[in-house]
Amino acid sequence: MSLISEKNNKPIKRNAVMAKKVATTPEDGAALANLAAAKLEQMDGLHWQIDTVKNLRDAARFVLAAPGQARIPKPYDGSADWLAYINRMVNACLSAEQRQAVMAALRTRRSRKRRKLASLEIKGETLDRLQSWQASHGHASLDAAIAALMDMAEPSTTDATK
Repeated sequence: MSLISEKNNKPIKRNAVMAKKVATTPEDGAALANLAAAKLEQMDGLHWQIDTVKNLRDAARFVLAAPGQARIPKPYDGSADWLAYINRMVNACLSAEQRQAVMAALRTRRSRKRRKLASLEIKGETLDRLQSWQASHGHASLDAAIAALMDMAEPSTTDATK
């Protein structure tokens, strides 16, 4: 028994966490496919899972390949592209809880990547300038100097009311 939406007369999927909302770039698609394959490998080995893991690993390679390469086959299920294939496979092969875990791992990877990029941006001549400003203003740590700079950059709410 499935519930029918009053709005569009279509079945309502319960606990449907759609991977399409998370994997929108080829890099995310490849990471999602590899994470889903790893999750399937952890489960008790059913025969269909072995084929699915292989297909997901292949799709992770194909989604990153240049679109014009002749050796890249069409998606196995006739999907429009490899990213759509990965999203469909993840939705079909994993339960809602497993999809949530896989997508949380993907979001964590993205977040770590962003934090790493942010920490790399500050290493260079910017770091030298921050350290010299820290020394000239007598702050004990670089974090305290950055916090002081941030406080100086924020407009005061009392000045805005005058």
